[in-house]
Amino acid sequence: MSESADKYDSQSAEAMFRAVADDFGLRINKRHDSPIEVMMDIPKQNGLGFTITLGLQNGDELNIGVEGFWSYFFPYCDCRDFFHEVLQGLIRGDAYLLYSKQFGRLVKTELIGDVGNGVECLYSEYSRVRIPLLPYREEVLCNRTFRGHQA
Repeated sequence: MSESADKYDSQSAEAMFRAVADDFGLRINKRHDSPIEVMMDIPKQNGLGFTITLGLQNGDELNIGVEGFWSYFFPYCDCRDFFHEVLQGLIRGDAYLLYSKQFGRLVKTELIGDVGNGVECLYSEYSRVRIPLLPYREEVLCNRTFRGHQA
């Protein structure tokens, strides 16, 4: 990827992150200590019950990170709109994280929500192998503090 395309994507990603935070009246902070092109945090605050970390890395990969979860959406140009909808849903509380744990250890995380096709799994990742037939516990992380939407 050329340097100018990388710079455009970095500026575009940062602008999108800031616009989403602004739409919901949330503070957002740019992290200057990051090893990736853009990393920003929307900290826990009135209207958001947990911190969301947003990133652009490798010039072509958008990331959402929340409490033990890190996602990879790419290529940038094909997934930008979907990423934007997922991020808005996470802040609104229309999307949530479902953590599956076995023996107290995380084995799978799913990002579930509705971005136009009904409620579905939007992203999933496995941390460990889940042992079949043994019990597991599920925990949900959902933003229930947001009230209203301006966008």
